[in-house]
Amino acid sequence: MTLFKSIFNSGAPKFFGCLATGLATIFTPIAVAVSCALIFVLIDAIYGYKVSRKYGRTHLESNKLWKTLNKAAESFIMITLAHLLDTYVITSLSLHLVEIVTGAICFSEFISLLESFIDLHPKGPWKLLKNIIKAKGEKYLDVKIDETELNDNIDDIKTDNQLGKQ
Repeated sequence: MTLFKSIFNSGAPKFFGCLATGLATIFTPIAVAVSCALIFVLIDAIYGYKVSRKYGRTHLESNKLWKTLNKAAESFIMITLAHLLDTYVITSLSLHLVEIVTGAICFSEFISLLESFIDLHPKGPWKLLKNIIKAKGEKYLDVKIDETELNDNIDDIKTDNQLGKQ
């Protein structure tokens, strides 16, 4: 009975140690990509909070915090699944899915950061980027974007948000 007991007593720590080691071998190659994506999500959330403070919201709303945490978790899941697909499922091709998924996440957060920078500092160097993005959008979408109409729509949205806050 003592031998049986000692096998099971020493088995649990070994099992969890092996499980942790196995998970570490899966997640170690993508640690940099996950860290990069999470940093982009976190910085975007910080600047989003700064923009909301500019328009009168003084407290951090819990639903926005949960959305940020949800976005971070989904980014982690997408990068992990891309790594698993690239490493264990599609082994004959090197698709670099981790780089593609991480790049897409970081690019979308980068665009969101630019929007925050434009809103916080309208006369900054971001104005040039705004004009370039507007010109590219007009070129590829074959639509004329009127700057005054765009600003009026943004002002209407800000006014609606401020009225809803009261």
